[in-house]
Amino acid sequence: MASPTCPSCGSPVMVENGRCAFCQAPLAVSGATAPNAVQQFAPPSLTIGGAFSMQVADVFVIAKRGTVVTGTVATGSISVGDSLLIDRPRGTMDTRCAAIEMFRKQLDTATAGDNVGLLLDRVDKGQVSPGDWVRGRT
Repeated sequence: MASPTCPSCGSPVMVENGRCAFCQAPLAVSGATAPNAVQQFAPPSLTIGGAFSMQVADVFVIAKRGTVVTGTVATGSISVGDSLLIDRPRGTMDTRCAAIEMFRKQLDTATAGDNVGLLLDRVDKGQVSPGDWVRGRT
C-alpha cells in the first residue's frame, strides 16, 4: 500500500479529526483508510500549533559562540530571541535562543518538523543532555 499524501501540501498524512496533521486541510476519510493504517507514515508527535518544544538529540560547543542543541521541532515554532526552558531530570533552566541554524543556513524562525540547531545563551555543555526537552517559556 502506498503511503497516503495530503492533496493540499503533498505531505504524508496522519488522519486526525478528518484533517491533515501538517497543514490542517480537510481530508476525505473512507472506511478503507483507517487512522491506524495511516499513522505509520507521519510522526504523530509533530504539531504545527501550540507551544514550542523540541527533544535534544545532540549537544556540542562552537568555539567563541556557545552551546548548540540539535533536534527536530516537535510542536509550535521558535524565533531568535525567544525565552526558553530546558526541562531536564535535575530541574528546569532558563535560557534564550541566540540563533537558529538548519543545514548550515541561519534562520529567523523554525516550525514543527524542522531539524535545527539552536544556539543557547548562558548554557554550558554539561548543563544539557540528549533526551532533555527545550520548551517555549509561557
